[in-house]
Amino acid sequence: MTEQNQELLLAISDMLDQKFEKELRPIKDDICEMKTDVKELQSDVTELQSDVKELRSDVTELQSDVTELQNDVTKLQENVHGIHLYLENEVDYKISLLAENYVPAAKRFEQSASRIDAVEEDVGILKTVVAQHSKMLQRLA
Repeated sequence: MTEQNQELLLAISDMLDQKFEKELRPIKDDICEMKTDVKELQSDVTELQSDVKELRSDVTELQSDVTELQNDVTKLQENVHGIHLYLENEVDYKISLLAENYVPAAKRFEQSASRIDAVEEDVGILKTVVAQHSKMLQRLA
């Protein structure tokens, strides 16, 4: 081959290199951009995985708390039931006994009240009479 052919081949080769470079540049740029996007996606996925683990942990903790609350509610219901039974069996019974005894006693006191008033009046009269008699006896003495 001649020198001129070699120069032509080199020129054609440079032209092809420039053409390929010009045509391939947008593709290379797109690939670089895609690599950046993939790295961001990988970072986001890693963050999401971390968040999911944290959420799972939180859900497990919430389930434990709900179980504990259910146990507490069950105990509270048992206590309320016990209090209800105590009130029904003990307090209601004793209040009934008090009421049964109060009514007759109140009636007796009501009946006695008028007699007590009469006795007080009689005692007042007796005091007056005794005082008068004491004065009379002192004059006689």
